[in-house]
Amino acid sequence: MWRSRKRNVRVVRDYIAALNARDLKAVDRLVGPACTFIDSRGGFVRGHDQCVEASRRFFALELNYELKPATIVAHPPDVLITGRMHSNDARLARDCLWRARAEGPYLVEWQSFADGHGLGVARLLMPDVASSG
Repeated sequence: MWRSRKRNVRVVRDYIAALNARDLKAVDRLVGPACTFIDSRGGFVRGHDQCVEASRRFFALELNYELKPATIVAHPPDVLITGRMHSNDARLARDCLWRARAEGPYLVEWQSFADGHGLGVARLLMPDVASSG
């Protein structure tokens, strides 16, 4: 149990580092086959290819985004992250809570929780495949 907690936190830290570095190869390697990304408005994309493509589009759209975690805590089966999103886009620049889930070496779920004024990133990035919560 302790090992899986540490491994899950490591996967989440690696994913955050990949986002901050805009490292699409690392995102591709970390995202699991059935991964789901859920934005703060409940919109989501599901599946490895859609999550990687959403990341690629996000990197192209937002050049100055950085996720700065304040705390990362394993609370099985989840990893909970508090912190701040830094961005030139005021809709993204805010304090936030994230819930992530990892299984083995893969991120299998990533959910953002921001106030109701947050940006519906899933629909913005992937309007052809994003679903509503």
